[in-house]
Amino acid sequence: FKSIVALDVSLSTLKPEYYGATQRINLIKKEAQRYILGDKVTIMVVGSNPVIIRKDVSGYAARRIVHDLKPVDTMTNVERTLRKADQLMGNSPGRIVVISDFIRTAGDDPYQVKKELEAQGREIEFVNVDDLVEEFIAEEELKTKPVFVVEPAEEQEIQETVQETVEEQVQGTETPTPEEQSV
Repeated sequence: FKSIVALDVSLSTLKPEYYGATQRINLIKKEAQRYILGDKVTIMVVGSNPVIIRKDVSGYAARRIVHDLKPVDTMTNVERTLRKADQLMGNSPGRIVVISDFIRTAGDDPYQVKKELEAQGREIEFVNVDDLVEEFIAEEELKTKPVFVVEPAEEQEIQETVQETVEEQVQGTETPTPEEQSV
């Protein structure tokens, strides 16, 4: 089983996300790690002409290669990359994964080419960077916001207790808590 992972490393991947917490290239590289399976992995870069970085390497080597990728000033031609990946795959079973923002600056419609190749039996997956950005933002927001669930009846009781406590503090007549009364 072969895997070809093609990554968009065009300059649009330098765009900062979530108040500068990361750049799209970092999300692309992190996501690529999920698709590096087995010992026959080919890493490609999406460009005006697709570039084969390494062919049929181990998962470990592929992860190192992806980790070291840097954005370059190139056009984005996913269509040409798909055709080259299909040619590399030959008659071997396997999967082609393209991770990109799919902002086409050259070539034909990549979705049409994907349909054509899938109709011939090729397994192709597109991973859109915009989806990765949404997931990243949701994860970052979870880190900064407390997450808890309060039942409606409990919510009412909490609000009443808070209101009573505020009123008591304002009036200076604090009622001891049950714990304080037992002391």
